[in-house]
Amino acid sequence: MVEPLTADLAVQAGNLLDCTEVVGGPGLGTLRAAVPGLEGFSWEPQRVAAQCDLVFTHSLVHGWGPGPTVIVDIFRLENDRIVEHWDVVQDLVRPEATASGNSMV
Repeated sequence: MVEPLTADLAVQAGNLLDCTEVVGGPGLGTLRAAVPGLEGFSWEPQRVAAQCDLVFTHSLVHGWGPGPTVIVDIFRLENDRIVEHWDVVQDLVRPEATASGNSMV
């Protein structure tokens, strides 16, 4: 289970999170309110990369929507804290349903 305090510890005060999938719009308050209601939530990071002050994660997520979801998160850090966040969210498409036959994750 993800604890709301985790968001508090990771995000610098005053930061606006761009998390369009969270009902209520961007911001830490919205994230804090949404986290306890994520029944069956699991996050399976598949790839993590970093360059300068940016960190990228490519993950398979369950419990965010009705089916498995693929999410790419991009974080910008300052003083070991997240100060900006962007994401790309898409429902998982099985390899047999893609034009290439390759997996999304």
